[in-house]
Amino acid sequence: MILSHTHNFIFIKTHKTAGSSVEVALEGICGPQDVVTPMKTDDGGETESRNYHGPSRMSTLYAKNKFVRKFISRTSQLVAPYFWEHMPAQRVRELMGSSEFDQYFSFCFERNPWEKVVSYYQWKTVGQGRKLDSFQSWIQQKSHRLPKDGKLWSDDGQQIVSCVLDHRNVEEKLQGVLQEIGAPPIGSLPREKTKSGRSRGDYRDWYDQDTRDAVAKHFAFEIETMGYRFEDPEPDRPIVRRS
Repeated sequence: MILSHTHNFIFIKTHKTAGSSVEVALEGICGPQDVVTPMKTDDGGETESRNYHGPSRMSTLYAKNKFVRKFISRTSQLVAPYFWEHMPAQRVRELMGSSEFDQYFSFCFERNPWEKVVSYYQWKTVGQGRKLDSFQSWIQQKSHRLPKDGKLWSDDGQQIVSCVLDHRNVEEKLQGVLQEIGAPPIGSLPREKTKSGRSRGDYRDWYDQDTRDAVAKHFAFEIETMGYRFEDPEPDRPIVRRS
């Protein structure tokens, strides 16, 4: 998640949408007063995080101590303001105030949910080396843990970010956003968090009717907003602006 006061934009980071690559690219145009949340990179390092926790002693302690984070919620007023990697836009708006939030260009990327879930499963099993149940069993038993990102860019069923973009041609769309808001262009998009590779094949081959329906139910909001369909990875609406 990035909050740039330098260029007046807010990037909300969703799952399996090249968000880590976008975050690394945007960090390069951020100023010293901007908020950049911590993120592990593929080479074992971290992005140059800054200003993501408040000046209070408790906020600083929370950011640096895993033990403290086990007992205090990151939304607690004890540690506010505190920004984190996959932070909902609604929480960012609370910390900034609605008026200031609406003056910034906020955006994020989305992905066809059936394709996203396959990528997420591959990231868990290949990228992280976790031993999970079969894809079908995992979806049926762990549907509550699927990467449902609509809640990151909406509030009470209403889109609150300025723009939601499908992740296809992400570099081109990101350059378009930066041009629209008058921010400097970035170079080629770096590749981060790609350890799961592209060996998964056609995402549609992973599904039976039950798992297909389970994903459709879980991601109904995202599917309706973007116009996603199981048969076609491309959405009907590749860019959706806040009304």
